Amino acid sequence: MLQLRNAKVTITLIVINILWFMVELHNGFTTTGLLQSGAQDYTDVVMGGQWWRVLSSMFVHGGYAHIAINMISLASLGVVEMFTGRLRYLIIYFASGICGNLAEVLLGSHQAVSMGASGAIMGVFGIALLMALHKNLPRGVLYQLLFWLVLNFAIGFSTTGIGNIAHIGGLLTGGIVMELVVYRASRKFWTWLIGLATLLATLGLASTIAYGGTSDTGTSVSRLISDQNKLVLIEQETVNAFNGAGKGSISPASALKTYKREQESLVALLATSESHRQQAPKPLVPVFDKLYQGESAWSKGLALLIQSGGHASSATYSRVTQFFNQSVAADNAMYKLAQPYGVQRAGG
Repeated sequence: MLQLRNAKVTITLIVINILWFMVELHNGFTTTGLLQSGAQDYTDVVMGGQWWRVLSSMFVHGGYAHIAINMISLASLGVVEMFTGRLRYLIIYFASGICGNLAEVLLGSHQAVSMGASGAIMGVFGIALLMALHKNLPRGVLYQLLFWLVLNFAIGFSTTGIGNIAHIGGLLTGGIVMELVVYRASRKFWTWLIGLATLLATLGLASTIAYGGTSDTGTSVSRLISDQNKLVLIEQETVNAFNGAGKGSISPASALKTYKREQESLVALLATSESHRQQAPKPLVPVFDKLYQGESAWSKGLALLIQSGGHASSATYSRVTQFFNQSVAADNAMYKLAQPYGVQRAGG
């Protein structure tokens, strides 16, 4: 077996990862610390335009076990560099890592930061798999690689917190680029075409997010803030009328007019918020869901007040209060989810 010391690029990548990890030790492994070290998250990448994170996150790891597993895996695949050559190896490594991270931006859940050299390493694994299929490695190696691949994805899809999409994106990119830059002379035109189309489709989707996603997300956040502010006004006017009717400072008839007016506004706002939710990018959908829950609960409370003629009786008071409390709880949950997107509680 070829010795690792001859795989100079692989050794260099391992050293860079270890040095980067030492910086992480200083920043810490909290979400904030990982982001300071260059990890990737949807908010900073898409909304903040920090697209350099799709590259820097390839060198960020979430702990000792994470970097140890990745570096051992990378070292065990050093034979790939010997076969492809250093330049081709570098091209495939970085193309796999970047495309894997872009795939995570495009298709991932966006519920947590993503990081690690796994996407790039899966690209190198894709090279080894293709080498075995082309019989440049012993037949037994192919079965070992297939077993490792099945085991890797079985663990990945049964465990939370693993970037399976980045792994798949890296694996496919590594195999496709390997086919194009190493085995191109021995393949037919249609293979070239499929490989090129796949790469272009990946870059095209990434460009759509890069140049269109920021604007779309920003628009959705603006709509969320607008809907939120309208709901706050409805809630304030309802509470004023409710308290005034309870204290006798305004008549039940006057309060009833307020409730009916607010109910009409709320019905329109519910329809608007639902439309905005359907148009929002995936990460913002749960935020709109909480806003919609708050609007719905408040609407049910208003309906009871209208039925009671403008002043809640002892029989309906607890139910009205329950609906309003549900709305407040949904609002609080919405603000918490929306905080990373710059949505602040109305009035501060």
